Amino acid sequence: MSRINRDDGPDEPWDDTHCAYCFRKLPDKIEPETAQWHGFCDDRCGKQTGILNSVADLASAVMAGDASEKSIARRLYKDTRCGISFCVVRENADGYLAVSVAGYCEGTERKFEGTTLQFPFWHEEFTAAVEAADAEGVEVWNQTHGCALCGTAGMGAEERINLAQHRAEMAEWAVDPECAGCGGGGEIR
Repeated sequence: MSRINRDDGPDEPWDDTHCAYCFRKLPDKIEPETAQWHGFCDDRCGKQTGILNSVADLASAVMAGDASEKSIARRLYKDTRCGISFCVVRENADGYLAVSVAGYCEGTERKFEGTTLQFPFWHEEFTAAVEAADAEGVEVWNQTHGCALCGTAGMGAEERINLAQHRAEMAEWAVDPECAGCGGGGEIR
């Protein structure tokens, strides 16, 4: 199969005849779904540009302990402000391997939309999906995990008692970023 003037190949933003990383000439005949198929002379060049082709590549990129779903999920949970949900989608409708990331907020039953990326994908795409998922979790945390003192600065005793009675009926309330009680961090209830 020829990479030059191929109608069925990937639509990438580089010259199909040369490696996108080191600019070495690619062979005229290549095998589908190889590094050369994706525009690189070998796997090393593909990894240099931030393309992730497998779970092992992703594990290496996020510095997980090993190339397992559990290890990647643990690393991502620890490296985000609110934690995120991560899973490997073994097979999607097209039969390809993919990963999914979604927001997470401890102490809530909220469902988060999430993003699914099919291999191969750019490391930057994955990073953007993780950052968006974490931002969603943080937003929900800030809306729902206020401590008993959040929002009470400047209130008199009677107002605080009324607020406490009202909050006893509520499951959640917003975090006050300037709260003296929790330092603006909220609390798990």
